[in-house]
Amino acid sequence: MSQPVQVTISDQDSRQLLLTLDASLNETHAQDAEATDHPVEQGANITDHIRPKPRMVTIEGMMTNTPLLTARLANGSFFPDQPGAAEAAHQFFDQRLNAGQLHIIRTKLDTYENMMLVSKNEPRNAQIGDSLQFTLIFKQIRIVQNKTVTVKTASDFNANLQPAQKTGAASIFDVGRGTIGF
Repeated sequence: MSQPVQVTISDQDSRQLLLTLDASLNETHAQDAEATDHPVEQGANITDHIRPKPRMVTIEGMMTNTPLLTARLANGSFFPDQPGAAEAAHQFFDQRLNAGQLHIIRTKLDTYENMMLVSKNEPRNAQIGDSLQFTLIFKQIRIVQNKTVTVKTASDFNANLQPAQKTGAASIFDVGRGTIGF
């Protein structure tokens, strides 16, 4: 019998472990890129014509009220003799989806940072019983930092120019490193 794949979900900011799944039934690791629809000139750098899209991870998992592993949730710990882990996981997924918080997803294949829960699906039927079966989709969010730079405008540049000579309708300015004709 194969052993379930362990998947953990941690908070991006605090790095605190939020949840260890009872069982990861299926994982899908996806990364796409968008290629240009326009012709590419021969000799051009091809990497300029492709745009990687954010990474996505889909986890189909299960939480039971009699966990195989000790499941830790942000609002408490659950042990096999305490009912309520499935219901707590349901509330946890709702809270994390609505809060828009970032996560770290650890699977056997990879660790994903800056992942946002963008979709959850929790089917219920007689076969699932008191357990929580779910599909979670996480999307990687690109974090950027703004940087402010000071740029001289043409008027700032022209204020420092001194007319050297005039020839017809054009002016020639001495900028200290050469001349510019207008």
